[in-house]
Amino acid sequence: MLGKCDLTHSLDTDLIHAGAYCDTELTRYPESMPIYMTTVFNVTDLDDAYHMIEDKGFIYNRTSNPNRTALGKIVSRLEGGEDTLVCSSGMAAISTALLSTLSAGDHILSDHTLYGETFDLFNLLFSRYGVENTCIDINDMEQVRANIRPNTKVIYTESASNPTIMVPDVDALSNAAHENGALLFVDNTFMTAYGFRPLEHGADVVINSLTKFMGGHCDALCGAITGSAVFIQNCTAHQWVLGCGADAMTSYMVQRGLRTMALRMEKAYANAKILAERLESHPCVTKVLHPSLKSHPQHERAEKLMHGEYSGMISFDLKGDEKQHEKFLDALELVTHAVSLGDIETLIVYYDRNSDKLPHYPAVYQEGFFRFSIGLEDAEDIIADLTQAMQAAGML
Repeated sequence: MLGKCDLTHSLDTDLIHAGAYCDTELTRYPESMPIYMTTVFNVTDLDDAYHMIEDKGFIYNRTSNPNRTALGKIVSRLEGGEDTLVCSSGMAAISTALLSTLSAGDHILSDHTLYGETFDLFNLLFSRYGVENTCIDINDMEQVRANIRPNTKVIYTESASNPTIMVPDVDALSNAAHENGALLFVDNTFMTAYGFRPLEHGADVVINSLTKFMGGHCDALCGAITGSAVFIQNCTAHQWVLGCGADAMTSYMVQRGLRTMALRMEKAYANAKILAERLESHPCVTKVLHPSLKSHPQHERAEKLMHGEYSGMISFDLKGDEKQHEKFLDALELVTHAVSLGDIETLIVYYDRNSDKLPHYPAVYQEGFFRFSIGLEDAEDIIADLTQAMQAAGML
């Protein structure tokens, strides 16, 4: 049997082949899924090779891997989709889904508060290939209907926008898209399927950055596309040639993180609601954006769509000037200044210095705008850290 040590072989050969495989028959499934750290999978003969190709079996890691497949099944179940394609990042998922859908001459209708690099993808890359993007306030359905064109192929939004935490009417958007032969794409990263399932409200495609709340530990870069089996089959063909599938270790790490997502999101959502209420009444804070607050522009819609699960993300405006804002960030001890989100730790990002790089944002936020990703610490400890940092910055 291949892999057994044969003393007639040289040392060089035995170093390659001896112990390469487990000779003991596995009669039980392992409690934890193995990590398939291999670039290729062996076949027994040519018939087996053809069978693997036709049935999309495991042959080459770029095209398929058991860990990636297992993760896709979990995400499909969570989002309620027929199938899921797992990608190397959230941006890889967005790019693959859209490259699988759009051609030169097509049009995208998107929200003006999208994640900045999604905006860049539309306007810096796709524009070079004859795909036009129109940014609007997607919460204004009159604007949506006025800007849909015969060549609009995709309406693109986020279930809770990054970084302004706006909540679009996904039901109305799906109706508008389908009436005009377009697809509705919804990035569900901020909410996750724990809080909202866009497919249940008429969306055609759901994007998730699994790097964030779904992975949950800031240790794995990953993304996912969820939709119909036909749509994902088309995306898969594109992913094979783009080479943007997630690796085995990353897929394993995200799968492990997902097992505790319900527990993590429950705590993050609860913390966010407490913090939003406390920040709104704080003398140093001029504005708070969180769907749980009655002051939020889409509070009633969020109540209807999210059933009390309002996201673990908050944005707020802090009084003072840029120097005070820097002192505030430097003084934080518990809250971490980092650009990502969805970690078990509470993370904060300051936007002012990046405003010139995000041309679609200036009308949306003002000086002192912060994005706040709520972690799993005790809410009172987070509040205490924010307060002492405000004091250190001379705001109190």
